[in-house]
Amino acid sequence: MSLWNGGHMQEALDALDAVGGDLSNGQARFMEALANIELASPLGTITLNENRQATGSVFVTEVVEGADGNLQSVFRARQDGVTQTLGMSIEAYRDIAGFDISQNPGVTATLYNVGNPEARARALKAENRRLAAGGKPPRLPQENYYGWFVNDRLDELKALF
Repeated sequence: MSLWNGGHMQEALDALDAVGGDLSNGQARFMEALANIELASPLGTITLNENRQATGSVFVTEVVEGADGNLQSVFRARQDGVTQTLGMSIEAYRDIAGFDISQNPGVTATLYNVGNPEARARALKAENRRLAAGGKPPRLPQENYYGWFVNDRLDELKALF
């Protein structure tokens, strides 16, 4: 759900009022005021990250066959603090972990899905140092189910775009 489609235009207007309508210097004061807003939504708290992307809760559900034979959605998990990372995952894995994941849409989709690419790249780098010290090969960046699905259906997805 888009941050502004969630019915929170008033908060944006309040932030603009808080800076006296000052949109100078690339809207710096306004952006800072927006960064300090916490929006209460039915899905949990929404904030803006350092890139002014929405950070909020994501819900994992599974479609299963019910006792009546009809499909139903079953809640499995909630993850708070999920943020959009866009191209930052590629940069983090290149700069921190030493892997070029730019040609693997499944891995980049996984990182977009789970978030926090910098911490994940640091953890992979640390794990690979331990493996190397033990004479073992490095672990490659891995995709989750979402990333596997993206790679598995890549031709179909490309056809959509």
